[in-house]
Amino acid sequence: MLYTSIDSHRSITVKQPKRKHLMVQPQSCLKWELLFLSSTRNSTIFGRHWRGSKSSVIRKTFLEIYVVNDGSFRGVGQEEKREKFEKLLSEYANLPNWTVITGHPNEGKRRAQDRAFQLAKMACSYIYFVDSDCLPNKHIIRQFLAKMADGVMGVCGNMGVSNPAASWMTRLLVIRYMLGTSVERASESIFGYVWLVPGPASFYSTAFLEEVWEDYQNQRYKGKLCKNGDDLYLTNRCTQMGYPIAYNDQAVVTTNVPVTLSGYLIQQARWNRDKYRDCAMTLRSAYKAGWYPLLAGVNRMIFPFLFLITSVLCLVEWMVCGNTGSGLALALMILIRAMITYLAVRDIKGMSMATALHFTVMYGAIHTILLLPVKVWSLLTRGAGTWKR
Repeated sequence: MLYTSIDSHRSITVKQPKRKHLMVQPQSCLKWELLFLSSTRNSTIFGRHWRGSKSSVIRKTFLEIYVVNDGSFRGVGQEEKREKFEKLLSEYANLPNWTVITGHPNEGKRRAQDRAFQLAKMACSYIYFVDSDCLPNKHIIRQFLAKMADGVMGVCGNMGVSNPAASWMTRLLVIRYMLGTSVERASESIFGYVWLVPGPASFYSTAFLEEVWEDYQNQRYKGKLCKNGDDLYLTNRCTQMGYPIAYNDQAVVTTNVPVTLSGYLIQQARWNRDKYRDCAMTLRSAYKAGWYPLLAGVNRMIFPFLFLITSVLCLVEWMVCGNTGSGLALALMILIRAMITYLAVRDIKGMSMATALHFTVMYGAIHTILLLPVKVWSLLTRGAGTWKR
């Protein structure tokens, strides 16, 4: 799905001498076919956001909007949710440029995406993936298109938080998302690489997707079809095939984040399972991109385990020998790492010293005490396909 009203789309010319290249120039107009895919579960956000924007979107005849319902309604009152959502979708099914597709219950995101992709791949030159609980800014397509040049096959947007004031956890995650995009992805993009193009902020050339789509749909781990990690797989394949990935800080997409600590840990367990399941592919992609992406990738993979092993060894040394030297050295390294995090947060525009310090202490404690064990558990259960634990 897409929320966008490209009010100034008349100032864009799209020239395509070859399918893999795009040049954007101002002061003229050319209609263009675009495809938007989504699995839809959150009818409240969908209805609130799209009722106010559909009229402005429909008039843009170069947009093709595909709404894909993967049928994954969870929790209490599933049938009621399904009926409510189907009624909501019926409002859009007969509108120009809109196609509503209903999949089989719980068939998975990739299968739902495939239903729309097979219908529109010949008509659309670019595909924007977005989830039903995500709210893109109104000029996001222009911002994505501006980066699709010089062989770029994918563009990564800037992920933000749509429920920042919901709880103390969401307030921490606002800053964590800023670090992940404005610092980490921005630095990696210098090398034409981003370690992960997040699903709700991913914009790809259809030419690239056609090359990998069959493998994407049939990715397996230990003989089982993979249902999670779709964004990581596409990112890795794009880099492996030698296509650069661009990052646009202005292409902002906000998404709901977990409100509770337990919800956040469940989310991280799922994401880390995908990371360790595809670690070999990720490191090969990083190696191809350059020394910095490889160094960052190795750090993401092995740092949690090195830290835990070192902590256990320091504890054993203190209990057996009474020696605290190694423990003090470890504490000093933790302090240095905390200072680096503090300075990175402090460097974000509008971030106060108190906020940076609060995040460093609170999120650092969560990461050290809870997230590191979760990562170990994710490694041990990396073949699990569940979304819940």
